[in-house]
Amino acid sequence: MTPPSPRAPVPLVLAAGASTRMGVPKALLRFGGRSALSLIIDSCLSAGYAPAVIVLGADARRVIEAAGDLRSANIVIHEEWASGRTSSLKAGLRTMARLAPFLIFPVDHPLIRAGTLASLRKAGETAPPHCRVVVPIIGGRRGHPVLCDASLRNEFLALGDEEPARAVTGRDPGRVLELDVSDPGVLENLDAPEDYEQALRRWEMEEAERS
Repeated sequence: MTPPSPRAPVPLVLAAGASTRMGVPKALLRFGGRSALSLIIDSCLSAGYAPAVIVLGADARRVIEAAGDLRSANIVIHEEWASGRTSSLKAGLRTMARLAPFLIFPVDHPLIRAGTLASLRKAGETAPPHCRVVVPIIGGRRGHPVLCDASLRNEFLALGDEEPARAVTGRDPGRVLELDVSDPGVLENLDAPEDYEQALRRWEMEEAERS
C-alpha cells in the first residue's frame, strides 16, 4: 500500500442514490465476499489517496451496516440526496479541507484498478500548472473517476443541484488532461442488474487469472 502524501487527493465517493433500476444499493453489490464500496475504499488507499469521503443518502443505514469496514472513511449522510448527484457532490465537498484535491468517484464504477487510480494521482501531481482536471480515457471515450484540483471547489459549489459536474470539468478544455488507460472499469457503469452480471463475470475472470 502506498502511504498518502500530505497533499494526497481525497476520493469523494458518491453513493447516495436510490439505485432504483438495480433494485439494491449499488454500494452493496457483491464481488466475492466484498461490497462494491469496500473495493473502492481499498483500491484508493492502495493507490496512495487520502481516506475517502463517502456520501450516503437513500438506504444509508443499510449501507453502513452491510458494506464492511468503513472505519478508514469519513461518512457524510446527505438528507437531500433526491436533489441529485451534484447535490451529493457539494455535500461532500463542504466537509473537506479547502486545499485538498479530490477524486469524484461514482459508486457505480467499483472495479477500477488500483494501478489506474495511482496513474491518475501521479498525472495530477505532474500535470502542467494550467491543468485542473485529469480524466481517464479508453478508446477515445472519457470515463470515471475524475481528479480535480482544489481550485475548482468553489466552481462545483456554485452549481445548481440539477446541473451536471461536467458543467465545471468541461468548462475550459484547456485545463483538462486526458490520461490514456487500459482499464475497462473506467467506462463500466453499473446501472442495472445486467450491467452488474457482466461486471461480475469480468471480475471473476480477472480474479481467476491472478490466482
